Amino acid sequence: MGGNAVRAGDFNRRVTIQQRSSTPDGFGQASQTWSDLLSCWARIEPLSGRELVLAQAQNAEVTHLVEILYRPTVNAAMRVVYQGRIFNVLSVIDPDMAHVSLELLCSEGLNKG
Repeated sequence: MGGNAVRAGDFNRRVTIQQRSSTPDGFGQASQTWSDLLSCWARIEPLSGRELVLAQAQNAEVTHLVEILYRPTVNAAMRVVYQGRIFNVLSVIDPDMAHVSLELLCSEGLNKG
């Protein structure tokens, strides 16, 4: 993982970044929903071997690395949707703090709400 060299051809998956939002329901209570924040090109890589061991030292459920171009608004409370698959963002890394790309360490599976 890592580095700040970005090759445009690597970003070959169109994903949607979603954020949690509250909307009032019919009973005056707040209902938690997900809304689209942005769509962008990404690289999605299932983690295996050494990378998975290193990533799991930080987060026990990490299964995928999703890399996107740098967006200052993306954070670990969000999720990535790709072709109906949901990737919960566990951690956001700005390699070398270069503001070139973001590495989103994600878990796939149960929806966080």
